[in-house]
Amino acid sequence: MPPPPIDLAVACRLTVGGAAYDAGMSEQDRARDRLIIAHIAGVAGRHCPLSGCYPRGEDAAIAEVREAAAGRADLLCEHAGMSLGLSLTEAVDQISARLVAEAGLCARAGADLGDLNSWIDAGLLRGEQINASRRRSGA
Repeated sequence: MPPPPIDLAVACRLTVGGAAYDAGMSEQDRARDRLIIAHIAGVAGRHCPLSGCYPRGEDAAIAEVREAAAGRADLLCEHAGMSLGLSLTEAVDQISARLVAEAGLCARAGADLGDLNSWIDAGLLRGEQINASRRRSGA
């Protein structure tokens, strides 16, 4: 049985199998990282609405995303890369632009961009999985 369709809003907050995680990490550490990533995604999404502007100003957005990351520049990179990869597979221009804006916001908030290409690839893969699921479900 195929997996249920994945909503893009949810998918952009998920990682692809912990692609950039250290194999020695505990499940507790991975869970903590997923919570931080979810927080980053929520804050970035709030500051990058479909209208394309920062409702509270760019400086406030950068500060809040930086705070959400709790000093984890690697997780800012993960969200930036996943967002960029997903944006390349998104058919709705406004959603694609929002994902690119979230990635830029993470970069300005201090993302360590060393693994960016790996996370973009993971985002592309996730986007392809989402699109395949949508085709199967007729969405």
